[in-house]
Formats: sequence, C-alpha cells, structure tokens
Amino acid sequence: TRIPLNVCFVGDISGSMLDPVSKKKRGGRTKLESMKESICACIDAMNAEDIVSVVVFDSRAKVIIPAQKIGKNKQKLKRSVMNIESGGATCISPGLIKGLEEIEKKRGDQYLSRMYLLADGDTQNDKKECYKQAKMARERTVLITSFGIGGDWEEEVLNKISRDSGGKEAEYIKSPEDAEILFLAELTIAQTVAVTNAVMTIKPKMGTNLLRITKTLPQISSLEEIPLEECIIPLGDISKGVPEAIL
Repeated sequence: TRIPLNVCFVGDISGSMLDPVSKKKRGGRTKLESMKESICACIDAMNAEDIVSVVVFDSRAKVIIPAQKIGKNKQKLKRSVMNIESGGATCISPGLIKGLEEIEKKRGDQYLSRMYLLADGDTQNDKKECYKQAKMARERTVLITSFGIGGDWEEEVLNKISRDSGGKEAEYIKSPEDAEILFLAELTIAQTVAVTNAVMTIKPKMGTNLLRITKTLPQISSLEEIPLEECIIPLGDISKGVPEAIL
C-alpha cells in the first residue's frame, strides 16, 4: 500500500506540438500524440483511490478533467485525454496556475500532491511567471516533474520549473513507455513516504540573520535567498531511509 496521489497532468497543446517527435522521421507520431498517450499510460498506473486532473494550455489554460478520484473510470478518463486537440501560441504559466488550482481542490495530508508538466519547453515571454508559479508550488509542497517531449525540447526552462518547485531536473521522454516507467518510479518512492508536508522553523540567535538556506540532501536546492530573522522552510515529503541535510 502507499499514500494516495493527488496528481495533475499539465499538457502543452500549442502549435509546435504538432511537429513530429523526431524530425528525422517524417509522418511519425507527433509530440501532441506522444503527450496524450503518455498521460494515458500514467493514468493506467494509478489506483482507484488516487486523485487525477488534466489541464492543457496554449496561450490560455483549460481544464479537461477536473480533480476527481480515478475510481472505475480509467477508460472514460483516457477517452477525454485522447480527444484533446491542438491550439495556438505557447504560454506555460497559465497551465501551471490552473494545475495548482486543481491540485488545491483536493490537497491535504492524506495525499501526495504532484504535478506532471508535459511540454517541449517553448514558452512566450512568461518565463518569470513560470518560475514564480513553480516557487508557489514548492510553498504548497507540490513537486513538479517535467517531461520534455520532442528532440528539440527546451531543457533550460523545464529544468528550472522543476527545480524551483523542489523537484528534480526534467526528464526527456522518447515514448509513452518512458513516461510510464518514470511515473512508476515515482510511485515506488511514494511507497516510502513517512511524513507529508513537513516544515522546519529556523530561529537565529539575536544579532544574526539568515542569508541563504540550501538543501544538500537528497539533492542540492536553494530554499531561501533573502535575509530573514525567522523563517519557516517547507521540506515537503520525507521518505524512510532517505537522509535530509540543510546548510
């Protein structure tokens, strides 16, 4: 058994997603088709008690599947995903905003909250807003895992979104099978979670200020970069047997 998941899949439906996954193969699977099939593969791996939602974005965001329990509705949910059509220009931040809204509907200590961003990383003039939303996700202990789709995906943008949320660097997926494997690996980690939504309060001695707080284990990430006399640091989920270290 494991803690139930509260997952939102946020998918890119911009015009660039109609390009083939591999530019070397004409007439092959498009990035949009790969994205939809990847979401379906992940839904297949979820349990009836898990919460799922699906959001898509081009220049705007739209909820395809509002947050709900999987139950016995996998086939219906997957049909909704496969009916997704392409849109226009790309702005990732509306997708992140709408995705966090769906997760917030069911967020609680009884669930592990996760967002999976599936995109080629191309976004127009909203990178700062993307990183702002990623940091808001971290404050809410919502880890963002980014899946890069297509051989020309923008690694820098997707990496920073994931890291700023407290997650690991983006993963490139060549096929829906890759997405399923990575998602199942996340489920394995979920089985080891002992504490959800953990926080740490730091109170420096009189006359001292905090300048920077960095998490060094299990992976390096900056937690705070502004001078504070006292702060509460969200640590997210803590797993059994996984050491945590902060400097």
